[in-house]
Amino acid sequence: MADTGYDVTLIAPCSGDNVVSGVKITGVPVPSSRLHRMLVTSRQIFSTALKLNADVYHFHDPELIPVGLLLKLHGKCVIYDSHENLPGDLLTKEWLHPRLRYAASKVAATVQTLAVRMFDAVIAATAPVAKLFPSQKTAIVQNFPRVEELPPSNQDYQSRGNVAIYVGDITGIRGAVEMVRAMAAISLSYDPTLLMAGNIYPQQLERDLQNECGWERVTYVGFCSRTELPTLLGKARMGLVLLHPVPNLIDAQPVKLFEYLCAGIPIVASDFPLWRKLVDQVGCGLLVNPLKPDEIAEAICWILNHPIEAEAMGNRGREAVHRIFNWDNEARSLLNLYGRILN
Repeated sequence: MADTGYDVTLIAPCSGDNVVSGVKITGVPVPSSRLHRMLVTSRQIFSTALKLNADVYHFHDPELIPVGLLLKLHGKCVIYDSHENLPGDLLTKEWLHPRLRYAASKVAATVQTLAVRMFDAVIAATAPVAKLFPSQKTAIVQNFPRVEELPPSNQDYQSRGNVAIYVGDITGIRGAVEMVRAMAAISLSYDPTLLMAGNIYPQQLERDLQNECGWERVTYVGFCSRTELPTLLGKARMGLVLLHPVPNLIDAQPVKLFEYLCAGIPIVASDFPLWRKLVDQVGCGLLVNPLKPDEIAEAICWILNHPIEAEAMGNRGREAVHRIFNWDNEARSLLNLYGRILN
């Protein structure tokens, strides 16, 4: 939006105000807990937003639905950006007691449905998420990479070590345990390495992973910035996307999947219908049952044993991102939505 000439302000918990890439950052105090964020930070965000007197308010955190409704009551134009199936997501939240998850999911579905009736538009990150909302006010803007952020690696694919990479939040539901166990199932003759970049949640999971036999084959680098990402991807022969088959993730399109393709490496991914359609269309990787480490290990070994075919998969993936699955195409959808609302 800023690149196009809009005056953009981002309100978010941070240490202070700043300007980044033409976007004004207006900080509110960083919350001390989840409850503090929900009860106090949301109020701070609302009061800060109201003072801006903006033409359009665009929010993407479901916790800010009440803020969006208050802004509507003040006569403001509000866009709800839904990047996930909120009711489905609550069914898997570890911070919710299992007995409360179903009730919380139902309440969230009702609140979301009623709130959307008041909002001016909804942006959905995927086609399945878009089906949750009225078609006449919903636009699909998919979270695809900007190709200029991930240039081709200087390291030739065939000269790379036997490295698989995972980038993103490292959690149980995103296949962390199965990835590490898959490394233990691969023969030592391959000298395999799993490069993991991201924060591990919760802390107990990190201790559990360190107790797994496959952890000795893991290189954990912690959180990596956008500028560090191309270098890490340039070391790998494949990227892993092994989300568990839970309601909120089956229809997800994690950006890491397309970042792997943009970097020219094949994927080993969960065998979900949405992802199978992509892999069948492009021919860019292998699909597995994400709950079976032996099956994951077998797919990793296939890619290591077939380097020519694997490189061709990666090349097809990169070409598909440059043609179809890139941010430039999605930006047009976003700009068109803003144009319709402001007119």
